[in-house]
Amino acid sequence: MIILGGGEFANLIRKYDSYYHFSDEASHNTAIECMDILSKLVNDKVNSTKLAYTIDEAEKISDNGFTPIFIVSEFLKNEDPFECSWDVTSDSIAAYVAHSLNAKLLIVTNVNGIYTREPNEEGSEFINVIDAKKLLTFDETSIDLMLPSLLLKFGSDCFVVNGKYPERVLSLIDDNIDNYNFDYTQIIGDLMKEVECISCKQEIPLTGPFVEFECPVCGAKIARCEKCRTFGHAYKCECGFVGP
Repeated sequence: MIILGGGEFANLIRKYDSYYHFSDEASHNTAIECMDILSKLVNDKVNSTKLAYTIDEAEKISDNGFTPIFIVSEFLKNEDPFECSWDVTSDSIAAYVAHSLNAKLLIVTNVNGIYTREPNEEGSEFINVIDAKKLLTFDETSIDLMLPSLLLKFGSDCFVVNGKYPERVLSLIDDNIDNYNFDYTQIIGDLMKEVECISCKQEIPLTGPFVEFECPVCGAKIARCEKCRTFGHAYKCECGFVGP
């Protein structure tokens, strides 16, 4: 399922709101209508998609071999899960729908993922993995302000990827691919998730300090805790390769 943002249409509403100070309800609902408009325009240009107005309709469209583009306005009128605020955009709406479907959430944006500050600012660093609780302390990023709170509430993760590279999006969607040779950010909402250090066999929280890399022989993913990496403790991959 695809949920489209409001794009430049919604940005224009936000701009006018800063001048004229519309009510929260008017700004929020009009921005959602912008999502509907863009969805209809995109659907008109793509042969493999169909518009869906309900979850059931989306599932039927998917079963028939098409990709549903979800018209969210009617769904949100019935569910009404959010306060009217610019903190809530298509990111949070998609998280809510993904949780309802128990589906994987992928946020497609125009940068590689989450950065410590604006990507073009001096000293900005790319973040590969971050927990949603820490993300709450950030100012504006490539996702909306409500999303981290929702991920924590739902105990869900999400991926943020650069949509300028369609092959990256397709790789993250494909459950048969687990080797990603590109930048993206994973936001951890389930703070109980852990990996095992290959050297000391201790569990490492995904939100803690560790390194993950590929075995140079078989390509399997290897995780090492900060202590074992710092002191150069030996490790052995399942394929038999031994590393320092």
